Amino acid sequence: MDALFQQTFAALLRSKGSEAFVFPRIVNTVLASGTSLADLSKDVPFQQLLALFTSAGLQPRPGFNSGTGAVTITLSSTSAVQFADCEPPQQILLVMLALSPAQHTLETLYQKHASVATRSDALRDVNEGHAGQADTTDSLANYCLELFRRQTSVSIVSRELNARLRALKITVAPDRTTKRCGDGTAYSYSPRYTELLPATSTSVGQSTFEAQRDAMIDTAITNMWAYIEGQRYMPSATLREDLGGRLKSYLRSGVKDLSARFCPRGVAPAFYLQGTPGVGKTEFVRVFHGALERLLRATLDPDMRVKLVKVPLNAITVENLHSISQAPPLIRSSTPLPSFSCGLANRSLSIHSVGRRISICDRQIRIKSEMHTHTASCTFALPTPLLREVRGISDMSIERILEQTLTKGHLVVLHLEECPDDSKLQAGLIQVINKMINVLGQRYPEFAGNVLVMITSNHRPAEETCRHTMPIAVELPSEEQRQGWSASVIHDAVKDHLARVSGGEMALREIEWVTPVLACADMRRQQKWTCTLLFHLQAYLSRESTRSKRPLAPELEPRENGGHHEGGGHHEEGGSQGRSAQSVRLIFEVSESSLEVALEIGDHRSVPLRLHYDAEAVLCLRDAPADCCGDDRGFTFGAPWPLEDYPAVTREDYERMHTVVEMFRENFLQPVVVTLVGSRQGRNQYADLLYRLALAAIGAQKLITTTLSLLKEEDNCQIVGGVSDIHGGLFKFIDKINNPNVSSFEGGQISYGLVQVDVNEVGQLMLRELTESGASATHRL
Repeated sequence: MDALFQQTFAALLRSKGSEAFVFPRIVNTVLASGTSLADLSKDVPFQQLLALFTSAGLQPRPGFNSGTGAVTITLSSTSAVQFADCEPPQQILLVMLALSPAQHTLETLYQKHASVATRSDALRDVNEGHAGQADTTDSLANYCLELFRRQTSVSIVSRELNARLRALKITVAPDRTTKRCGDGTAYSYSPRYTELLPATSTSVGQSTFEAQRDAMIDTAITNMWAYIEGQRYMPSATLREDLGGRLKSYLRSGVKDLSARFCPRGVAPAFYLQGTPGVGKTEFVRVFHGALERLLRATLDPDMRVKLVKVPLNAITVENLHSISQAPPLIRSSTPLPSFSCGLANRSLSIHSVGRRISICDRQIRIKSEMHTHTASCTFALPTPLLREVRGISDMSIERILEQTLTKGHLVVLHLEECPDDSKLQAGLIQVINKMINVLGQRYPEFAGNVLVMITSNHRPAEETCRHTMPIAVELPSEEQRQGWSASVIHDAVKDHLARVSGGEMALREIEWVTPVLACADMRRQQKWTCTLLFHLQAYLSRESTRSKRPLAPELEPRENGGHHEGGGHHEEGGSQGRSAQSVRLIFEVSESSLEVALEIGDHRSVPLRLHYDAEAVLCLRDAPADCCGDDRGFTFGAPWPLEDYPAVTREDYERMHTVVEMFRENFLQPVVVTLVGSRQGRNQYADLLYRLALAAIGAQKLITTTLSLLKEEDNCQIVGGVSDIHGGLFKFIDKINNPNVSSFEGGQISYGLVQVDVNEVGQLMLRELTESGASATHRL
């Protein structure tokens, strides 16, 4: 079979896009008009098409549907011609129809050929000095379909196997009426279609297909959970079992044949994820959204997209949700928000209503070095809880946003965040959402099952909510899991950091935890503790390594073959000078209030790094030097001005500010967000101290500042600019910071931005997407 593949297919694959003609071009006006079966039987080009199938040992019987105008061809095998004895055109036809007895073997050979071709194409592009894109046709059968379409100008629109009659019916159409990647009408096989093929000609049947489909979906779901764990999310056994079982039924309903068309039947599942604050409910929705898209694209439909639409439900009324779920067809707005040209982070969109959302904050100090989040998403702020219209582009209601995805056949994960505790309010909100989904299902019946609902809440679901959703308890990972999570993050980060700064001359040998890692009862605090520890740890490693017997190289040194050293392990060929990599060992000792790290580089043991925690055990803070005036990195612990000027600032808060500003200076957090609450006098003192710390750390020439006041809906223009501005407001300020084409980057100077904003509830909603988008790693005190 290997020789047959090389003889028939390899030469074609090597000349993709410019193959010699294997099939005759069929110019068929009757096929396009579809007048009658009698006209088809007299049409010479159509008879020429039938002759192609006859030559492959198939018995073609034409058909015509006078109602739809569809032209069909029913094929049955005569078994008179063996596959190996066929000519290349006939072999291509059989593979195209997935009727070859060697379909599995040929697809395996194709994948090997595609892998080699991709590597050779990449090497050729590098040698030629430009970046190219190798062909990524997912299967040999799809390649044969595409070759047949291009050379005959006839597309196969559908493929339906009749197991009882052992016959295959295909629908054909002129190529100009279909598109391979446009409207989705041309037929293509799913990436793993061979797993659904019958093992033998006698095993064809619905029960066999269903068993193979279930096995394929089981494998896909197992891979999905592995991917979720790879994203460092720790799903509980309950979450795996309950959600995985319902998801399997949902996926089964959308797999009907070998095609790359996932069309689930019925209503999509709705899940109610309930758990205490900080257990990872919202994080799971985010990770699951990406995992589901990955599953669908790798298993069923390479073109499938899964969009995430988030709607916070806390402090929202039923009337308010109704107004934003089904907006009127014509929206008149005096202050429109920007269009979607600004892009959406992780293809997600958040829609917010005015209420008591995050009402603990009166002012935000926003410190940022590379403010990319202005391209993250759009925010829809509603002026009153009983708003009857939505400000935005045309009719940007929730329904319209979902509709934009459904019309393309894609899936939507509708995330209803922070569902309230009141049972009547829950019932009203669920009723509004169900009504909206039913309207969309009636409008697009083919995609009625393409909207998955995921509700997250700190409260138990009401009885009415349980009737419409599947409640799932999200549990806090065990203490060992939380400790393992932090240890894994620290291990990988240290390994990458050593590889980056040493050019492969140092390798992490071991991390020893004399005492267990700190385990917080809230995963959000666990993440902040780990993040700040990593910041101090990386600075410590860089500083101490320069004092070792063999200093670290500041940058990666290229190898002779044009590559770079690979870090994180031992290398047989050693470093750039042929030396073996030095081994690095870290020893951690953790207590409830402090942490000590000892570093061993070869035989050298460095002075330990000592850290202590703030009152909430969230931030790791460096212990001040004995003189309390500075350190060798030039960042002072003692203030260059009297602390008596700021009587409202405590010593601990002062240390926290130092840590945050230091992270800001080193570009470790993007962006840094500090929320200040309390009296006006106290907030002013903290804001002024933060500004002076940033000014001392960054310098007046690099630090660019601005001040905003976002207290009412009309202040939105301070963020997006005026109606006539193409690029104004805060977006223009951000562009000055991170756009390499503006004047602030002349001479290689890097700018830092500090935005001080007075906000109330409305202002917080305006800034939410800028500070909490998926593209940002925000940090709050």
